[in-house]
Amino acid sequence: MHAFPTDEAGGFDLGDQLSKNWTWRSAASAQPGKGAHEYFAEDPGSPSLIARGFARWPEFVTRESRRLAASGTVQNAGLLPEIECAWAALGKTLVVWDYRRGDDVCVYEGLSDRVTCVCLAPPKPKVFVDAVRHVLAVATARDVALVALVFEKSHAEPRGRLRVVPTDFSAQIETKFTAASSTRDGRLFFAGGDGFVHELEYASRESVVSRVLRMGAPPPLESLPASGDKRKAPAPSDGFARAKCLRRDPSIARRVATSVLPPFARPDWLLHPLRFLGLEGSKADPIAKITVDDARGALYALSARGALDVYDLGREGQGLSHVGRCDVARAAKVWATAHSARDTTAPSPHLFDDKQRKGRALLDVHVVSALESSTIHAVCVDDAGFRFYFSTQSRATMTTATTTVASEDSLRPRALVLVHVRAPPPNQLWDEARKRLMASTLSPEA
Repeated sequence: MHAFPTDEAGGFDLGDQLSKNWTWRSAASAQPGKGAHEYFAEDPGSPSLIARGFARWPEFVTRESRRLAASGTVQNAGLLPEIECAWAALGKTLVVWDYRRGDDVCVYEGLSDRVTCVCLAPPKPKVFVDAVRHVLAVATARDVALVALVFEKSHAEPRGRLRVVPTDFSAQIETKFTAASSTRDGRLFFAGGDGFVHELEYASRESVVSRVLRMGAPPPLESLPASGDKRKAPAPSDGFARAKCLRRDPSIARRVATSVLPPFARPDWLLHPLRFLGLEGSKADPIAKITVDDARGALYALSARGALDVYDLGREGQGLSHVGRCDVARAAKVWATAHSARDTTAPSPHLFDDKQRKGRALLDVHVVSALESSTIHAVCVDDAGFRFYFSTQSRATMTTATTTVASEDSLRPRALVLVHVRAPPPNQLWDEARKRLMASTLSPEA
């Protein structure tokens, strides 16, 4: 059961605040009558953002990154905030760095190609030893491989030193993966360049013969290489690990056909019939971002051309069924047309015309916590600063969601509805904030 508490300013729900044209206000800048698209600039030194500290990449990582950049090699890097680590892909080498310690670095070699995306996930039950609390899915242009992350604790090291342990789990892929997300149960989903959601399935399926040969256990943690040592990819084994990448296609007929036909024999009209008929355009629409909402059992997939899809993960979190699809720009134009006449804070509909949107792109889709709203569940952000708020409930359900306590089953996605559009801060606000910051820097007290 979920309840939605009030915030300190007296608001009940993000959906209520947006529908009432209300915005958060600081005590120093609170003014009555502010609309949903009006902003304030925090005073210099405001406690809204506090720097906890700074950490620099190890010198050898910086040096190698500069060398690869000079040669034109594409590099990727990112954060793993759940374990306070960062990763960097240097060619076919993966570096995992514990930035909290600063001196704990693990280097993993043997990747088949350059890294396209990385995803941290909890391990699936009864697959790894108890010491493995996290796995890292590393996708390249050719395959997806799993590595286990272990923190070896001791009396001198309460947090533990990071270890990157190779596993036998890997699977070949047929398309490029650009993003990934995981569920709390360890399911791994990938954004495919073919426009479909893919899932990596893995399990320990050891035969009796291989169990006798391998004694049924991975190497003990004491025999692992020291931190910073290079680790090679393991050699293929017979029967111990099984992994495969599956395309999660909402079309049953297409799933059956593609399971029978090999990749080279699948015609384009079979995979994309609407595109073949000229109804979706001639170019492919790869998935650019993907994210999971564990609390509501939903998965969002954002395409490169600005379409948002939502999937239902099922009551137990083990399914995947397509719920709805929305062209974000078209839906925003419809919403702005309906609200601009009576709401002066609504953006103009012409901002979402095809000519105005040319060159614009949606950057990401984010989940709105169930503690923040019972009616708004996801928000998309574009490169101009517009926010597009979505609900996965029907409008009839949204009218009663704020007055009743929601059960877990009622939170599951049933539709995809755009409920609000929020414009970015005006340029004037940035100019004023910049002037105030300069004034505080040049003041005698500073």
